[in-house]
Amino acid sequence: MVNQKTGVVNAILALFPNYEIGGEVILKSILTKAHKDELKTVLCTAFKAGEISMSDEAAVKYLQGDEDALRGYVGGLLDNWVRKHPGFNNNFPETAGIYAAKNPGSRAGSKDDQIVQMRALKKLHVGNTEVLAEIDAAIAARIALIKPVKTVEIDASLLPESLRQFAPNAE
Repeated sequence: MVNQKTGVVNAILALFPNYEIGGEVILKSILTKAHKDELKTVLCTAFKAGEISMSDEAAVKYLQGDEDALRGYVGGLLDNWVRKHPGFNNNFPETAGIYAAKNPGSRAGSKDDQIVQMRALKKLHVGNTEVLAEIDAAIAARIALIKPVKTVEIDASLLPESLRQFAPNAE
């Protein structure tokens, strides 16, 4: 049994035996809808045969459920690795081989009605930088307000003596 990344890479290399990982050709540029459909079929079969690992929760949800759910899962998995694997993207020369999300944090507050309305309001004031700055500040304040607070427990007795003074519960 292989992990999901290896399963996707192996399926892609089986479909494109002459493809060179890290070479000049970006996989996304040669991958057609028909290729993706074929890869989805191969990966679905491999998941069902137990050749590719899957968490117990995911196995219950996708392997014992609807075939369309598994194909949807596999489609997302395939898209993620085609986008994130450095060998399929000329090793990300613009970021020195490190994948970076295009819009990090763009989902923050997406289920909060106030933030949704404030983002819609931004679209009405595209050219007005003062109004946009004020709306952005209100959005940031709202996200900070609704963001769950993470608490960290530190056992100061386990820290080196020189660092214990920095622990919040140090005596």
